[in-house]
Amino acid sequence: MRTMSDNSVYYNEKIETKIHDYVYRYMSFNRLVEMIAKKRLFIPQVKTWDDVYELFLAKTTIEKCYACVSYIDSVDSFYGQCWSFEAESDALWRIYSPDKTGVRIKCKLENVAYALMIEENHVDYSTV
Repeated sequence: MRTMSDNSVYYNEKIETKIHDYVYRYMSFNRLVEMIAKKRLFIPQVKTWDDVYELFLAKTTIEKCYACVSYIDSVDSFYGQCWSFEAESDALWRIYSPDKTGVRIKCKLENVAYALMIEENHVDYSTV
C-alpha cells in the first residue's frame, strides 16, 4: 500500500516496483496545448479509440460458474489513457502522430497516479 496526500492507493507488486520510474505518453501537439491551457488530463471513453482490440473484453461474454457475464452494457463507463514504460516506440509515434506533428511527454508514474486521484476538476473524462 502507498499513501499519497492522504489518499490510499493500492498497486500490484509489478507496478509498486516501478512507481518511481518514468512513463511516456504520445499525443498530438494540439492535445498537449489543450491539456496545458485547461490544466487537465484528458481521459476519453475507451469506446472512442480506433484500435479494434481495445474493447475485446467489453464485446465478449464470459461464462463463469454457470453464469454469463457481459461488460457491453457498461462500456460507456470505461475510460483510459495509454502510457508506456518504453522511452521510444516507433509504433506509438505512428499511432499518435501519423502526420508527424505529435509530441511525447515524460512523467513519473507516481505523478500520473497522483493526478488521477486529485480533485475531479483536474481530469476531463470526455466522450469526445
